[in-house]
Order: sequence, then C-alpha cells, then structure tokens
Amino acid sequence: PRTGSSLSGGSASLTFAVSAGWLRSVTWPAIFWGACGLTAGLAVGVRWLMIDGASPSAVADALLRLGTAELTIVDLDRDRAEEVAQSLAGRHAAVVRGVGLEGLEEALAQSDGVVQCTPIGMHQHPGTPFDLGLLRPELWVADIVYRPLETELLAAARALGCRTLHGGHMAVSQAADTFQLITGLTPDIERMQQHFQNLVEDDQVRPERNQ
Repeated sequence: PRTGSSLSGGSASLTFAVSAGWLRSVTWPAIFWGACGLTAGLAVGVRWLMIDGASPSAVADALLRLGTAELTIVDLDRDRAEEVAQSLAGRHAAVVRGVGLEGLEEALAQSDGVVQCTPIGMHQHPGTPFDLGLLRPELWVADIVYRPLETELLAAARALGCRTLHGGHMAVSQAADTFQLITGLTPDIERMQQHFQNLVEDDQVRPERNQ
C-alpha cells in the first residue's frame, strides 16, 4: 500500500457558548476517548504511540488522563513533537516523548498500541501512515478516520489479529457531546449511532459522494 507523505494537520476544536455563559472548547479526539469510556476494551496504563496529525495535544491529553504510563508522539516535525511532549509531561505523571518520523519504527516496537491521527486513510487520502509490516498481533490499533470506517490500516491490523477501534466512535461521541452542550438535552446515543451507520452505508453504495 502507498504510504502517506504528510503527517501534519491543523487544529480540530470548536468553541460553543452554553446557557450558563461559560465557554467550553470541544475537541473531537478528547471526546472520542472520553465518551468511549474504553468500553471497546481499550487498554490503559500501558505504552502508546501516537502518530500526530490533527490536534495532537487533545489526543495525547485524553490518553494520559486515561492512565497511559508512557506516550510517544511521532511527527514529521520533530521539534513540534518534542514541544507537545514537553508541555504534556509537565501536566501528567507519565513519560511523554516526541520523535520524528525516523523514530517511528523503534517507538512502535516498544509500544502496546498505536493511535493514527492523520488524514491518511480517508477516501481522499488513501494509503497508510507507516509500513504495515511493522504491525504485530498483540498491538492495539486505533484510527480516528471514519470515512471510511475500515481504513487500510485497520483492515490490515485486524487481519493480523490486532484489536482495533475505528473513528466512528469519535464521530458519534463528538456530535452527542456537542448537541448536549448547545441544547442542554441528553442525546439518544443509540439512535445517533444508527443514523451514522446509515450514512456510512450510503457512502459505500454511492461512492461518488466521496469524490
């Protein structure tokens, strides 16, 4: 498979004014990990590798809040990865390090799981962010991409026997949290998940929508 050429991206946070007059920043990776509550069996208190792409601080902060003991952030821009790691290390009782792309293979070999946070794998950006030969069956593999839900990375990981988590959980959790913040009402998560699944299936039968 083609390996993506870019691992950098912009921020993905939204700020809403709620009825009490407070401002709250809602960042989708944090909502993803928090709202999932690790119900899919995602392990914590272990060593994670995060491939940076969008809002790296949010994903990393969520993983650390959930008990990750060691976190390595990989970015094409090593200085950026190290800056984010240093900032997070000052707020969490965990080992956080930043490395460039050249350090990915070694970091992945020492990790229990990997979180893919780049656009690579989307319909418009097919491919994988790293050599699939680096995967091994005991790894956890999570991908924040949700169009499609089954990215090349997740398909390969699952075929190898890895435990996986797709980006659909993130998309639904983000929408539910945002809805509750704006309206003060409790959303019907199951109904939202079903609607999301219908949208995904529509994408599959009408591929022209992804062009």
